[in-house]
Amino acid sequence: MAKVFISQDEQCQTWLSSFVSLYKNTIDSVVLFLKYKNIQEIHPSIVAMKNLTSIDLRCNHIKEIPEELCLMTQLKRLYLDDNLISSEGIPDNFSNLTKLTHLSLAIRIKHIPECIYDLISLETLSLSNNEGGIKFSDSLSKLTNLKELNLGDTRLNSFPIQIFHLSSLITLNLKNNSISVIPEEISRLTSLENLHLQFNKISNIQPLKPLTKLRSLNLHGNGENKIYNENNIQFFFQSLEDED
Repeated sequence: MAKVFISQDEQCQTWLSSFVSLYKNTIDSVVLFLKYKNIQEIHPSIVAMKNLTSIDLRCNHIKEIPEELCLMTQLKRLYLDDNLISSEGIPDNFSNLTKLTHLSLAIRIKHIPECIYDLISLETLSLSNNEGGIKFSDSLSKLTNLKELNLGDTRLNSFPIQIFHLSSLITLNLKNNSISVIPEEISRLTSLENLHLQFNKISNIQPLKPLTKLRSLNLHGNGENKIYNENNIQFFFQSLEDED
């Protein structure tokens, strides 16, 4: 068997432990789905599954990530949205997850722990729905493979300047914030194809003109209420030229 998908109900911890002891050395890849299970801590039986490649623990009551989970070096996808994890609940050895390509942390963090910036294989990073706001360090530039960044609903008043170092970024989501100005530095995002700016306070969109690869632009809820896609994006660029 090459891949197993496990969905745990409220009374299967014993079954899960038995499954691990029987098959942990014979399965190449395991996907674990544990969403909405009222889990308060990550059970040791999960950590024992060394071949886990994807864990979905969204919408539980987990307060911290155990250091043992950071030894699961085959892990590629980790979803921890809507838990009770703070910045302090992320251990330093989280950086050991060097194969991680997708990380979703819509949790209670105000600053990004430095260990996150060491996950240089990351292609998708979601930090949405964080009411405490998000603060980056210049170390964000280390995530050179990042293609998708979600910062929707994070109480941002401006574009974080550190994101302009992410030249491989294809999709940027900044919806439902309080951003009023698009800085000229956005022209550095030369690979950007999808930009979500709905429900902000933006009026001037001229700085977007250099983004020639842009294929999808959502400005709904900014006064114009316009959504552009690959079928009409050229009209958007033409409108900017007409304003010059």
